[in-house]
Amino acid sequence: MTLLAHNHIYDLEIRLRSMGEGRYSADMQFNDPASAAPVDFATDVSITLDYVALRTVTNDPTRYGALLSVMLFADTQMRDGWTRSIGYTEGGKAALRLRLRLDGDDALLHAIHWETLQHPQTGRFFAIDERILLSRYLTSTESAPVVRRSPGAMRALVLIANPSNLARYRLAPVNVAAEAEHALTALGELQPDVIASNVKEQRATLPALIGAARGGYDIIYVVAHGQFVEGKPSLCLEDEHGNVAWATGTVITDALCQITRRPTLVILAACETAGNDYEAPLSALGPDLIQAGVPAVLAMQGKISMIAVERMMPIFLRELQRDGMIDRALAAARAVGRDLLDWWRPVLYTRLRDGRIWEEHISTIPDVPTTSLKPKSVQANSSLTKEEARLLTNALLGCPSMMDDSVREAVIRQLPETIRKARTRLPRTDADVRTLVAVCNNYADGLRSLLAEIRFYDEGTPAMAEVDLLVQRLRPALLEM
Repeated sequence: MTLLAHNHIYDLEIRLRSMGEGRYSADMQFNDPASAAPVDFATDVSITLDYVALRTVTNDPTRYGALLSVMLFADTQMRDGWTRSIGYTEGGKAALRLRLRLDGDDALLHAIHWETLQHPQTGRFFAIDERILLSRYLTSTESAPVVRRSPGAMRALVLIANPSNLARYRLAPVNVAAEAEHALTALGELQPDVIASNVKEQRATLPALIGAARGGYDIIYVVAHGQFVEGKPSLCLEDEHGNVAWATGTVITDALCQITRRPTLVILAACETAGNDYEAPLSALGPDLIQAGVPAVLAMQGKISMIAVERMMPIFLRELQRDGMIDRALAAARAVGRDLLDWWRPVLYTRLRDGRIWEEHISTIPDVPTTSLKPKSVQANSSLTKEEARLLTNALLGCPSMMDDSVREAVIRQLPETIRKARTRLPRTDADVRTLVAVCNNYADGLRSLLAEIRFYDEGTPAMAEVDLLVQRLRPALLEM
């Protein structure tokens, strides 16, 4: 295991309090961990949110986010405060934890798609930038202390519900085998226990979930459909015969409240588990679980496609094991799914001020062995000529993981230490990728390792298919695992 460096993380909290009729009082407080006192960048600023205008663009995250950002940063204090805050992250050596603290009694405020917020000047989405650790910060009246274990002692539970009669409710079947494989692979060394009829021959019932939760799991990952049933947010679990059994949020949270040691993180990989856009979001499962004392919940806001869940959740789980930072892991997952219309649907609710579910800053993902990755003394069969390296670089620049700075850095963190130390980060994307290819080309199996990590993020994309075709023509040996 590798001890991760302590990143310098600044803290920015934006708090909105309802004044009625779409008007809000906003505060913006900045905190430097090296300073003993916070700084108020904005205090009691008047904000107006036009819900009608937002609803007209609700299916277009780009236009929605742009409009919402104009509303939030309309006042000079808010714009200047944001500019000062994000300025501390320039150069990529620091991050900004952005907590949106929303009025707990305002249902419409919680229904807003805050995850589509954009930088006022550049238009870049906050939620897919690993330098900006975005979450919705909620409080709880639950007085039980939050106890975080070291990563080596953490335990995970995966429940996958696929009732046999989903078609009756016009719901798509869940690919249990694939979801189980994704979860088991991504959770890695945690070696999660699984409740799924197709995997462990155990029905994904509510009693099975609650009974297993009493075993003291730190992470509970639920894959199931979710809907509002008779106005109540509900998970589509199974009964003892394998048919649909709707479990309301109230029943689930009441049962969890009876458990002495509650999970630190609950992941609800189900559609509509963070509210149905503008329908009763405060009674949705995510906020309910926070109120019941769960420190962090990842839920879905409105309907999310199973394709989005299958693409983003493995990335989230894998990134989570690096440093235990749920907000950073979610940013990386969203970046991978940014070409999907519903990339913004996953919502992180938390009452953890540091966003971390571990006690220690240790990654549980082992480094790629570096003993065989020595500089090449002779031109090996897998080495590329200068022209071939140029062609590969151009092909890789079409891959989503290489074009996004945060995901590209996630790829590089998986490469052997010798390559990471030899690589120099450059500000321009094309130059950075070109240098990365050149460095990997200088080490035995360097390019093979790079392509394998890129494939983890971009498998199935047209760009990755083009890369594979090129490599097959140039150096087929690089495709051998």
